[in-house]
Amino acid sequence: MDATTLGDGRPPVEIDELDARILDLLRGDARLSARAVAKSVGRSPGAVLERISRLEREGVIRGYSATVDPERIGMGMLAIVGVQAAHDFSLAAMIDHLLRVPECERIFVVTGAWDLLVHLQVRDQHHLAEVIFGEVWKAAGFRHSETMICLQQRAPAAARPLSRGAIEPDLEEAADDGTPTGR
Repeated sequence: MDATTLGDGRPPVEIDELDARILDLLRGDARLSARAVAKSVGRSPGAVLERISRLEREGVIRGYSATVDPERIGMGMLAIVGVQAAHDFSLAAMIDHLLRVPECERIFVVTGAWDLLVHLQVRDQHHLAEVIFGEVWKAAGFRHSETMICLQQRAPAAARPLSRGAIEPDLEEAADDGTPTGR
């Protein structure tokens, strides 16, 4: 793999400003119709549908999903578990095992003290203990873990824009000394 290919060996997909504007709109509301997107970007619905289809085919758009509030369904505790695997063990089997755990939201393979950061969404500390003792610690290749309970979670109100046109104009202006203004 070099700088011109991704982990799967394919080159990155080139997107232009129109693609970026379409992606920004869909990231903000994936339920927008092609007609609504077309109106926002000043193109025909057919042209927008062609762009969206190409972005889907090329793997830029991987899917569409609903954002669920875990607290509203009784799964209000997020725990982040740093996991170390045994040195002579492949992470793939451990990851496969953990991804089958219903409470596992996502796994990051990372550098540093931990091999994995596992996000678990659970009901409460008792449920967390069941998952840690019954699933995480029993995963083949498990060596050590540390569990952190998330006290608050913050994210930007909207996805960071990909298009230049989505940036607020006052952020583009510069002060007399050349430094950006608007923040």
